[in-house]
Amino acid sequence: MEITDTFETVGVAEDLKIYIRSPLIHQNILGLSAPDEKRWVNWRYELVKGKWSKVPYQTNGKKALTTVPATWNTLDMVMAAENHFNGIGIVFNETLLGIDIDHCIENNQIAHPEKEKILEFINRADTYCEISPSGTGLHIFLPIIAPIELVKKKHAPYEIYTWGRYFTITGIPFGTIKPIRAPITPDEAISLISILGYPWAKETRPNNQNIDNYQKSSISLSDEVLRQKMFASQHGAKIQALYNGDTSDFGGDESVAEASLCSHLAFWTGKDAARIESLWLASPLGSREKTQKRKDYREKTIDFAIKNQTETYKPSLSEDSQDSAPYFEFMSDTDLLAMNIPPITWHIESLFEKSTLNMIAAPSHQYKSMLVLRMALSVAHGFPLFNHFETLKSNVLIVSEEDGMPLLKHRYEMLLQDGEKPGGIYFIIQSGKKINEKWAEEILKYTTANNIQFVILDSLRALHTKKENDSDEMQSVMDVLLSLARKGLTVLFVHHNGKGQKEGIDGARGSSGIVAAVHGYIACETKKTGGEHIVVSQLKLKAAKSIEPFVLNVGTRLVPERLSFDYAGLYNADKGAVDTVEAKMITYFREHQNQYFTRQDFVDLKFAKSVSDKTLRSALKNLTEKKRIGSQEYSELSVADRELMPDKNHKPNAVVYILTD
Repeated sequence: MEITDTFETVGVAEDLKIYIRSPLIHQNILGLSAPDEKRWVNWRYELVKGKWSKVPYQTNGKKALTTVPATWNTLDMVMAAENHFNGIGIVFNETLLGIDIDHCIENNQIAHPEKEKILEFINRADTYCEISPSGTGLHIFLPIIAPIELVKKKHAPYEIYTWGRYFTITGIPFGTIKPIRAPITPDEAISLISILGYPWAKETRPNNQNIDNYQKSSISLSDEVLRQKMFASQHGAKIQALYNGDTSDFGGDESVAEASLCSHLAFWTGKDAARIESLWLASPLGSREKTQKRKDYREKTIDFAIKNQTETYKPSLSEDSQDSAPYFEFMSDTDLLAMNIPPITWHIESLFEKSTLNMIAAPSHQYKSMLVLRMALSVAHGFPLFNHFETLKSNVLIVSEEDGMPLLKHRYEMLLQDGEKPGGIYFIIQSGKKINEKWAEEILKYTTANNIQFVILDSLRALHTKKENDSDEMQSVMDVLLSLARKGLTVLFVHHNGKGQKEGIDGARGSSGIVAAVHGYIACETKKTGGEHIVVSQLKLKAAKSIEPFVLNVGTRLVPERLSFDYAGLYNADKGAVDTVEAKMITYFREHQNQYFTRQDFVDLKFAKSVSDKTLRSALKNLTEKKRIGSQEYSELSVADRELMPDKNHKPNAVVYILTD
């Protein structure tokens, strides 16, 4: 198997040479993403702590982050900016499995002790394979139809990734040129990489190794629970940042940072050396090559951490006996009645209780997204919502999968009121991620690190791929969201109404299981009569009695452009019905100017069921008093005016109406 295209060597620095592709990128690269998909970065070789590293960049010259989609660009954009960098790369977002095989090529041939495995894998993978910038490695790309939870990502000479990393792209194919293959299932992908030995069993240590000389801890908490408790502790935010690879507190010195992490792990694991090592290697901080490959370095670091940690975490009996906890917790009626139930803690007074799952639903174009953004601003500042409902001040996370950055920025600026400043609101924008356990785990990590207590999801439909009318499928989505509420988060998701004629609590689109899962549910409807306003109805609330529907006045200002929602009291349904009929009547009058109508005419036109209808009479009276229509008796009309009537057979004293405004 030989390299089929020619390429040249370029000296980046005296001690570094790389291979670069020709200006015309190979056509097969185009299959890695859609033309308008932002999955690409530029990169530049930089000397980082004495070692050359491929640092990802945005086209604007700012550094890119492989976990922040907002810093990625389209292929066309990175190609246009390529002259300012050393190359381009594609970021993994769980739709692509990348396989990196290091130091396996010499003289255009596979030259590695595992040559047969590598050749078999390349042939069976049947997809595009190219030379890495070093000229000695390979990159293979496998599109996947669903995310894969990888047990282990590194085992020399192999590295595999689906998320959080990027691969450089040279455009130099290796061997027989093949197109990017069609997406495969996770099981098919696992089967392929198993040719390379995946999942690569953990190495066993001789009994005389230092780590095995330490006793196991008696702490039986799972790794997930232990991390949650560690990140939620007094210094949890800093520990979590360190765990995730932030070495800024240590001047960028990774070895010192890792020593600090091991010290924290020694406390939380009860000085369990094997567990310290396992948690360290699984962390983003511990993903560098030195940590993964040098056992002696790990043992020295862990040994130092254990010897210098004088205290350890002591879980309570109930925490440490989690595996033997009873399946149910039973309670008698006397115990229940004797309980001191604390008062309700509202995140937004009378609307959403703290640490619950909630929904706002309405048809399209009813201000849903604007209303939840207003809620976010009020909660972040601790200001009364709509100048009426008290809020519990806390940081807010908005997961916006429908609206992009330009629209969100514009709406945010519109809703900022006098005295409000940015701060306390965090965004995840069009990540493309769907609700599952991994998604929830990442949300919990981020909210814990940033002290966020209120989470807004806009919208539910954009965050899953389930059949919304299938109760069983939607229950899995609701269970994940309910798990966030059980962790102390107040969750509010935006939903849409169905296309049918259902109203009230049955108006929301999809399975009844969605409504059944939520703790609180509000709906909104825009009204145009008497100035624009919104009627908000509380259709479900488990914590207390639902409040009556209320009205929000919609205020606008042009310079600077502002939008506000202000509480205007309870909604009068009778008045609302009259307002609706008034609006319909004025529209009809304008469509038939210079024409006279009686109450019977409006009954015939289906505005009401009878001439004595209270709403019909009130609407005509109000329009007359507002001088928007005029009235007189039929007998007073001229012969010519009578010819303009829809029905010319009326009693002489019948009242007729005509548009006047």
